[in-house]
Amino acid sequence: MTTRNQLLKQKQNSDNARARYQKSKTKIINYSNESFALNVKNLDLYKEITNYEKIIAQRDALYNAKETYYHTLDGTTLTNTHQNDLLNNISYGKSGTVTINTQKNKRITAIEDNDKKIANYQKKIAEQQVILNNGRGQVVPKPVVTPAAPAAATSEGNGGFSTNWKYNAPMVKSAYFTGSQGVSKSLVGVTNDGNFVDAGKYKDAVDAWSGTTGGRGVLQMDRKFVNQISLSQSNSVALDPQMYGFKFLYNPKEIAMSWGLQDKMDPEFIASGQDAFSVISAGLISSTVEITLLLNRIGDFAYINEMGYNAGFGTTDTSPDAVIDRIRQTGISAVNNPYPDNVDVEEIKEIYKKGTMYDLEYLFKTMNGPHATFISKLNGKTADRGWMRPTVVELHLGAGMRYRVRIRDMSVTHSIFNSRMVPILSSVRLVLGRFNDGPETNGATTANPYGNNGGQYIGSRYVANP
Repeated sequence: MTTRNQLLKQKQNSDNARARYQKSKTKIINYSNESFALNVKNLDLYKEITNYEKIIAQRDALYNAKETYYHTLDGTTLTNTHQNDLLNNISYGKSGTVTINTQKNKRITAIEDNDKKIANYQKKIAEQQVILNNGRGQVVPKPVVTPAAPAAATSEGNGGFSTNWKYNAPMVKSAYFTGSQGVSKSLVGVTNDGNFVDAGKYKDAVDAWSGTTGGRGVLQMDRKFVNQISLSQSNSVALDPQMYGFKFLYNPKEIAMSWGLQDKMDPEFIASGQDAFSVISAGLISSTVEITLLLNRIGDFAYINEMGYNAGFGTTDTSPDAVIDRIRQTGISAVNNPYPDNVDVEEIKEIYKKGTMYDLEYLFKTMNGPHATFISKLNGKTADRGWMRPTVVELHLGAGMRYRVRIRDMSVTHSIFNSRMVPILSSVRLVLGRFNDGPETNGATTANPYGNNGGQYIGSRYVANP
């Protein structure tokens, strides 16, 4: 028979065990919060590093152009005045670049220190989980996964990914149809003021063709799908928080659409209304969309080089010095830009290096997901892994043709190359399998996010009715 003292002892042991359990849980939560905060700091530091790298690249381009110009004036040996200018000039001098590099390296060191702290917190989390499971004969779970970025609530779900999509750069203006090209007015809907129809300046394809006649088709990451990937990944997998999309440079010549029959379903059961998910329960992606796209980078090479752009960059200025001063004083937007919108110099360098494969990189990033990019021993940083992941993406062919799809088949034919064997004219054939994109496939709740006004799903986004 159990005595009173034994019962009191058992209660004390139970209370102590409960206290230890709660203490371990509190520590795990605290360690996870600290890891989360450090990851957020790292994201900010990465953004600062990227900004420093852009500044350095721009300064280097200005420096090289200025140095070339001084050599045209002085010959092989520069004057002291010109040497001092190249060293100390506030816009491109090497002394200033050293300072920027120092700031960049400080951020790199800070990230490395934060990573060490995060690893230590993860170790402590694992130790506390061992305590929680001590004596229970349970397998110790993996450390708590720390999100790579703060969870921002959006209409598509929660996730630490960018709010806007990043797309491949447009072609130069001369590669598009314009109002002066006769029949192209009626074919592509050019406005009366003669504006050419370019790739559109939207940051989310849901906004394409809204209040404008411009805009081509686009494939872009599906945010719901990407968020689910992020929740299932461990900290050992590097996720790129940038959402990517692939803009068509021209509209496809033809769009072939087919609808497959779900012949394994029971029509009487479906008619009863009991099979709520019948539309996606079998024979997925038997309905397809097939398109062939043209990628044209021929015109770009009249304006760009390995530094990002030629000295003239489409201007009427006759000397590199005049161009550099003009850019430095007023910005690239004041120059007669051959592109329909400003294009980052790093993107221009990639176009020079890869040609149409630059555009395909964005397609690979889109269809292979947020961990697509890796370091290839032969090609450097790339998202082309030699195969495709079965990833869900959004297809926007126009205001009335938007679908959730999976790329089933892809082939590329390169037709024209430049002297460096860089492809500059290519065609891409895509076979896309359609998914049902009703509310149940987007994780929607029965609550209407737009009240009585109602709304509808476009791709993975719920959009209010007007």
